[in-house]
Amino acid sequence: MCFYRRYQMNNVPQEIMNVNPSVLLCVRAATSLLAENKVTEAKELVERATKMEPDNTTLQQLLREITVTEEKIKSKIQGNNLHLNTAAVNHNPAPANYIINDGNFWDNYVKKWKKSEKNKDLKYLGNEWHGEKIFVSLLQRYSNPSLSALEIGCGGGRITSDAVKWFKHLYATDVSHEMLIKCSEDVRENNISFHKSDGFTLDEFREGSIDVVYSHDVFVHFSALQVYPYFQETKKILKKGGVGIVSFYNYAVHFDLFKEMSAKLYHQKKYPAHMRVHFITEEIIRIMLKDLGMEVVEIDSTNFLIVVFRKIDG
Repeated sequence: MCFYRRYQMNNVPQEIMNVNPSVLLCVRAATSLLAENKVTEAKELVERATKMEPDNTTLQQLLREITVTEEKIKSKIQGNNLHLNTAAVNHNPAPANYIINDGNFWDNYVKKWKKSEKNKDLKYLGNEWHGEKIFVSLLQRYSNPSLSALEIGCGGGRITSDAVKWFKHLYATDVSHEMLIKCSEDVRENNISFHKSDGFTLDEFREGSIDVVYSHDVFVHFSALQVYPYFQETKKILKKGGVGIVSFYNYAVHFDLFKEMSAKLYHQKKYPAHMRVHFITEEIIRIMLKDLGMEVVEIDSTNFLIVVFRKIDG
C-alpha cells in the first residue's frame, strides 16, 4: 500500500495532529489528490506545508512519496500504459519577440489554469474553450476500435477523453510537459500513451504506422509555413489509406477576430505569445495537400475550417 493511503481523515498520525492546523488541512487535501492521481496539485500542497513545518518527518516522507510517484508518471506507469517521451529534438531557438511552439508558454498556462477559481467546475483543462462539437462528430465518424490514432496537441484532454473510447490505441502528444501530466491525470484508460513532442516533427513514430492523425484547436497557432511541414510529418507516419483530421481558424468565418488581432498587433508593435494565432483559407490547404499527394476527403467550414484528408500512396 502506498504511503499516502495511510493518511485518512480518521487515521492521521499524531505527529500531524499536533502541528499547525493549516498543515493538517494541506496533508488531508494532498492525500485525497494523490488518491485521484493528481500528483502536481498534491506536491504543491505538501511543499507549502513543509515550509510551515520544515522539520516534520511525516511531511518529508510524504513529499518523497509524491516525488517517486511523479517520476513514475514522467517515465512509465505499468497498468496505465503511460509513457512520456522527453527526448524531443532540439532546434535553434526562435527570436525572443516571436516564440513558436513554445512548451513553456503552455506549461505556465496549466499552472495558471489550476489556480483560477473560474475553472474549478470544469472537467478538463480546455473546456473553457468551445466549438469542438463538429470536429468531435467527424472524428467519431472516422474512428474504429480496430484502428490506432495519434493526437497532435492533446492539451488537457477535452478531445482525448472522447477519442480514447473509439480507438484501439491512442498516442497523445503535446509540446507541453505540464499539459501531458494534466491530461494523464484526467484520462486514465489503459489504451493510451503520452508523448512529449518537439513541436515540429513526429520522428518518434514509425513511418506508415498510424491509422488516424487528428488535431483540434492546435493548428490555429501555426502559420502556413509551419502547417505544410506538419502535413509532411503526418503523411510520413500515416498508413496507406490512413486519414488526417485537422482544424484551423477559418479566415472567412473568423474575419472579425482577425481584424481585432490585427488591430492589437498594430498598436502594440509586437507579437506576444498569447496573440500567436493564425488564420487560413480552404484554398491554401487544398494546394498543400495536393502538392503532397494527399486526397481531400471532405471539408467543413461551418465554424472552424476542418479538413479531412487521406494518404493515397504507399
